[in-house]
Amino acid sequence: MFEGWCVQDGEAYIKYESDALKCAKDAGYDDLEEAYEDDFIYYTDWVDIPEDEWHEVPAEAVINSLVDDAEILLFYIEDEKVKNRYQAIVNKYKQ
Repeated sequence: MFEGWCVQDGEAYIKYESDALKCAKDAGYDDLEEAYEDDFIYYTDWVDIPEDEWHEVPAEAVINSLVDDAEILLFYIEDEKVKNRYQAIVNKYKQ
């Protein structure tokens, strides 16, 4: 996601306008314009920095990678229907 609504200077980022409107209404505003005027929420976009230009690996990239790996392993655990979950992981890496 490289564009969307920023809530309270980075407390949260929202991709869809409908979700941003719900967030504003939940916070007591009538609409996005009122929330914007009160500096609660604003729309912005930002540029993705290519991996070869990173000075440090962003924590989000590490977490997303771990989540992806976990989802793949869960798929193999469920797919193999083995009694021992670790055996499914071992079987996958033996391939």
